[in-house]
Amino acid sequence: MRRRLLMAAGGIASLSAVTSCSRSPEKTPVSGMTSVDDVKQPQAPSKSPQDAPQDWVSINFSGISVSLLSSLKGPAWRSEWPPYAVSYDLQTNDTSFEHRVLLSGIDASTTADGIRQTTNLMSSYLFENYSEIGRVSWGASGDNPATERVAFYWGPAASWLGWTWLLASKVGTGVVTLLSTALDDGLRNGIENSLTLTRQQQ
Repeated sequence: MRRRLLMAAGGIASLSAVTSCSRSPEKTPVSGMTSVDDVKQPQAPSKSPQDAPQDWVSINFSGISVSLLSSLKGPAWRSEWPPYAVSYDLQTNDTSFEHRVLLSGIDASTTADGIRQTTNLMSSYLFENYSEIGRVSWGASGDNPATERVAFYWGPAASWLGWTWLLASKVGTGVVTLLSTALDDGLRNGIENSLTLTRQQQ
């Protein structure tokens, strides 16, 4: 009986302690955590040119044809960034951008191996902390040129993604690169699925 009374007393004491804690004005351990609603969520990928044609525009620069989101502005001339000649940008402010598409134009005198070597060399020079992830290539099909796609990290922390498409057909070679600070698979796929090379008019 004495043992039971001691256990009961202990239980009451413990219950009192719990009650006392529940009345404490101190913040709970999770009170300083950020709500899910307050965390910036990844943006939804852009719809494809087929699903939202009003959001896209087809361009042809120096023989390279591609579809871009109409929100990208350009062309801006980039003669100091060989092998690229122009860029189309979605800027967030005067000094930074969310997406930048770089185009070289067709080179009828350089082989696929030559454009690959030039691009490999210049990518390390032009893109901060350039770090290649991997390559995949596929052959020409219809109007689509033979293509080698290079995925890479870049940026101050080497955490942003970029893709370069090395293009080759009977009319010449060309290079297109997408630099992104925010992932948009819809933009990347829209570019990749629309790339063609056309003979330049003399």
